[in-house]
Amino acid sequence: MKHVKAVIVLTLMLLVCGIASAEIDRSNGLPVEEKMMMTGSSPAASVCEIGSQNCLALWDISHGVYLNYYPTGDFSQFVALLAGEGYPVAVTDKGILDPSVDLSSFDILIISTLTTDDSPYSAAEVAAIKSFVDNGGKLLILAENTDCPNGNINPVSQAFGVTTGVSYLSPLDLYITNLASHPSFSGVSTVYLRAGGELSPTGTIAWTPDKYPAIDAVEESRVIVIGDSNIFDNRHISTADNTLFAKNLWSKVFCPPVGSPEFPTAFVPVTFIIGFVSAVLLIRRAGKL
Repeated sequence: MKHVKAVIVLTLMLLVCGIASAEIDRSNGLPVEEKMMMTGSSPAASVCEIGSQNCLALWDISHGVYLNYYPTGDFSQFVALLAGEGYPVAVTDKGILDPSVDLSSFDILIISTLTTDDSPYSAAEVAAIKSFVDNGGKLLILAENTDCPNGNINPVSQAFGVTTGVSYLSPLDLYITNLASHPSFSGVSTVYLRAGGELSPTGTIAWTPDKYPAIDAVEESRVIVIGDSNIFDNRHISTADNTLFAKNLWSKVFCPPVGSPEFPTAFVPVTFIIGFVSAVLLIRRAGKL
């Protein structure tokens, strides 16, 4: 009977640890919905159940949006695609320095020339983004051709050694097959750009047929710079392998799956160990009585 009690105690301890592990979010221990509310901004799409992946992106539109290139407008299919894969996207029109926006609550920051139409990023904003990436955050920069205000995002891209909008890539309908061996191109044979812009050759992973840099990956792929913002807009996200490329950026580069189940904090494995040792001692003691 005492042996049975000891086994029951051990089972209960392991069950409690399992519940604790399931309820702790590995991004600051907060539910995704609460983190969305912390930004003071509205989600671009419905928040999905994302389980342990929990890869939350923030799209900054605080510097002005060109025409209807909102995450809920001409980029809505891109945002919906990510949400459908379990990767929610929040939007802020207040800026990353606003007190209501806690950048550290996010895994990815998205900026685009088409959603930075009115003003450039300030030195303070650049410093905040640099710190975000240096501390493990991911950054997606969508640039454009020379007719667009790439100068507004270049303060950010140049902080990572990349200049956007160097020249106008041609032809306007550009199918890129010269791709480096990179996780984002897994299963991808062709990427389509519409009226894109050349990037400086820093960590280039995709070139035009004329060998001009079109996509760069720097900071150990924590920063991806694409020379065309239209690549993921509603008109072109389904062209060539753009959809798969978008999925790969999240599933294989920004939010790769963990190799094995992980514990969110040191408390959980320590509790397992203490519980197991205690149960063993109880069983041994019961055997001596």
